[in-house]
Amino acid sequence: MHSSPLAAVGFGYWQPRVRLLLVPGGFFLLTVFLLPVAYFLAQGFHGFSRGAIQPGWTTATVEKFVTDPFYWGFVLNSFILGAAVTVITLLAAYPAALIMVHLCGTRLFWITAVAVFSPLLTSIIVRSYGWLFVLSDSGVVNWLLMTLGLSARPVRLIFNWTGTIVAMVHIEMPFMLFPILSVLMQLPKDVKESAQDLGANAFQCWARVVLPLSLPGVLAGCQVVFTTSISAFASPTILGGGRVRVLPVAIYSNIQGLNWPLGAVESLMLLALSLLLVTVFTRLMRTRGLWAGGGR
Repeated sequence: MHSSPLAAVGFGYWQPRVRLLLVPGGFFLLTVFLLPVAYFLAQGFHGFSRGAIQPGWTTATVEKFVTDPFYWGFVLNSFILGAAVTVITLLAAYPAALIMVHLCGTRLFWITAVAVFSPLLTSIIVRSYGWLFVLSDSGVVNWLLMTLGLSARPVRLIFNWTGTIVAMVHIEMPFMLFPILSVLMQLPKDVKESAQDLGANAFQCWARVVLPLSLPGVLAGCQVVFTTSISAFASPTILGGGRVRVLPVAIYSNIQGLNWPLGAVESLMLLALSLLLVTVFTRLMRTRGLWAGGGR
């Protein structure tokens, strides 16, 4: 069992002096985040009638959300969007990470890294509007399709699920690529060489050695991408055109309509869904021995 240098000198995390260091940050988090969130979520236990929040506590709004299939459609759409973006991003990010590992130490590696991670310097709203122009009827994609003779007329790529998913895959790509790349770059080269010496071909080496060892990065990336995708607002609003009806869009609509109780219940459902997904991914990593690099 290894101990850190700080633990060796008695600098434990639960020492009284250490706990005092948590007071300023804890107070800031409590007053700026936790209390406002708790106050807003408490609005879900009020009624709403004639454009005003009704005094007194009631579970009518919660019961309305739980019993009406219309509202569960928002939950299902959010889950579908998160799953689609996660799967497509993983299928694109994993091969890209493998290629970048082979390019490690070269100038091309840094060029690729800048190309992949530089969009993080740009606002999500700006990138969403960029995709709106690229995928529009007169955009680059439709121009290319008609120039190559693949389509006689513009293909509808915006104000639907297609444009939303394309934009969100681009936005979420760095969050999937980085954890996978960091794990792959830490894999010892002699592990793959040993597998090849034992007769494994390239596919067997990847399937039986590289893939299992890279699962911590894969699961970490999936967790981040899924949870951020189901809570995305800008791309579904800009590129969905009101046709991609997910929970964040519904929350915004209800808050704009001053229906805070229903918006609070929807926010509570989104928070519960996010916490559930984080718990599932964390439990999966622990049960498979992948937590904190245990997979290696």
